[in-house]
Amino acid sequence: MDNVKLTYFAMKGTGEGIRLLLAYGGQEFEDIQIKLEEWMDFKPKTPHGTLPLFEFNGKLHTQSTAIARFLGHRYGLAGDNLEEDLLIDQNFDFFLDVRMRRSETQQSKSTQGKLQESEHHFEKRSADYDEDDFADGFVQAQRPYENSFDRPHRIRVLPGFLH
Repeated sequence: MDNVKLTYFAMKGTGEGIRLLLAYGGQEFEDIQIKLEEWMDFKPKTPHGTLPLFEFNGKLHTQSTAIARFLGHRYGLAGDNLEEDLLIDQNFDFFLDVRMRRSETQQSKSTQGKLQESEHHFEKRSADYDEDDFADGFVQAQRPYENSFDRPHRIRVLPGFLH
């Protein structure tokens, strides 16, 4: 079995998707959790000043999306061809856009207005897709302003995700 370490904050956030993918793949891993009060001392030790850190057989990697895509391919959750990979990447990047809008909404003084605008944008974009348009393995959050990893009841697992 491979030697895997995941370093992230002592919370779910963007590290939780990586934890879930490792669990799905049956991979044992060391889950190193950094407390928020330790972060400023730990930050200079990271390649880009960010978490998560993913150590795979002695090689250190960063960036949660790249790590998730790697693990998706490793555990058979990627598309069967380049076009399906493109569809997965397109929809995942859309989810990242929604997450970014959520972050902007949380920092806004006019939260209610931005929240409604963000929800409208999400509903409009997702109406363009039918479930059959999403490749197997893609998980779509139903609400743009909810942290999907903290609220799993808000996640819709599309057909074929766990086949």
